[in-house]
Amino acid sequence: MVERAIVASASRLARLDAWLGLERLRVHAALLALCLWGVLVLSSSTPGPIGRHGQLEGADFLQFYTSASLVREGRLGALYDRHAYLEEARRLVPEAKDTTYLPIYGPQVALVLEPLAALPWSAALYLWLAGNAALYALCVAAVWRRCPHLAGHGRDVALAALAWPACFAMLGAGQASSLALACFTGAFLALRAERRFLAGLALGSLAWKPQLGLAVAVAFVAARDGRVVAGALVAAAAQLALPALLLGPRVLADYAGVVAELPSLAPVLAGKTHQMHSLRSFFDFLLPDPLAGLAFAAGALATLALAARTWRSDAPLELRFATLLLATALASPHLYLYDLVILAPAWLLLADRIAASPAAAAQAGLRTALWAGFALTAMGPLSRFSHVQLSVPLFAWLAWRCVRLAQAEQASPAPIVAAPPAFAALGDPLGDQLGR
Repeated sequence: MVERAIVASASRLARLDAWLGLERLRVHAALLALCLWGVLVLSSSTPGPIGRHGQLEGADFLQFYTSASLVREGRLGALYDRHAYLEEARRLVPEAKDTTYLPIYGPQVALVLEPLAALPWSAALYLWLAGNAALYALCVAAVWRRCPHLAGHGRDVALAALAWPACFAMLGAGQASSLALACFTGAFLALRAERRFLAGLALGSLAWKPQLGLAVAVAFVAARDGRVVAGALVAAAAQLALPALLLGPRVLADYAGVVAELPSLAPVLAGKTHQMHSLRSFFDFLLPDPLAGLAFAAGALATLALAARTWRSDAPLELRFATLLLATALASPHLYLYDLVILAPAWLLLADRIAASPAAAAQAGLRTALWAGFALTAMGPLSRFSHVQLSVPLFAWLAWRCVRLAQAEQASPAPIVAAPPAFAALGDPLGDQLGR
């Protein structure tokens, strides 16, 4: 019975893969991109900083802008004083009187962004959005150029990148997730070049957003990769040393107090569960506390163990890195839609694999999974009604498939087959579009 069900499931996946031809995937990606960016343009086409949705445009940038302003003004004691921080935010952008943020980012972020505080709010926001968009594009291009079976298909890559809902969410919210993407992209490029210490420096730079460094820390420590670990420690230490030297040790002490309070602030920070896409939010929807926390801990541990085991294998770097990125998303205790920009390299690397061996990819269901990744992340807000964030089991399934493929390749490595001229089997707006 089980064997028959597996065969039937594989057959259905193969038929769906066949239905998801390249032209159809292009149409899907174009429609999704038009919908996403059309919403953003309409929402922001109002005079002043308040969009048509009645909220501050690029609202998340306010926390970065406020911290940078306090550093620029030399008001370091107010950097982690909630009341002073809120007063400064409302002074800088009076229209944001209903927008409230807690100062939770490290002082290194405020220090690096301090020059932006010299600009008025609107100018600083536009420069910030342009910089994040450019960095996102550079990272996608850098990974794509390392995908030999996607060569010559830059337009499809660009279309897929535009259709990726995480990019839309990042720019719409005014977030900084492209910086995390740059860390992962730099690490991948360095690992390909066997510059392991440099890869560690890139990964250690995630110290400003530590929840995204959990999986990589476990993987490289378990692999006993001393050069990567050493580089990561140097980068993380530098992020603490620089503010201490330039701003004074008191700032670090104040920030340590904020970090100590984070567990008690968890309900506030995770108030928008329908916008989150990790095992934490998945179980928060399904189970009451403390069962949700226990289920998340168990799921995260299992995910990290699989990722670490796969990383120690001799499977191709591309498979191992894609697994690592998926594990990073799943195991993160705090992961919003905009943070999923870090999965763009995983979609590209898996799309390249689909292009290299269409038949094997169809059997594994990769094309369908990559396509579904676009659809389910875009429909994430519907989870507030369904109470099931479907993107999470998809990521888990895709990570499991990567692990199985890594095991198979380690056991019997197969030569890469050149991509057919018709490029007939890519998959998904970021998997397929990534292909042609």
